[in-house]
Amino acid sequence: VPEGLSFTHASQLVAKLLGRAKEGRPSFKQSKLLRRYGYNPDEMSFAQAGEIITVIAANGWRRISA
Repeated sequence: VPEGLSFTHASQLVAKLLGRAKEGRPSFKQSKLLRRYGYNPDEMSFAQAGEIITVIAANGWRRISA
């Protein structure tokens, strides 16, 4: 638990993380990375996010031209 975070807030954060996972949505870390490269993670699944990140990494961490 990060310092200064109450038990209630920590519980809410964990619930939100687990909820995203259960819904098959990208993790916060995946979402942050995808946004950095100009993708909208709100419209993709966890698996799709992982695939795009793998392609970006294979391309030398440069966005893929469509």
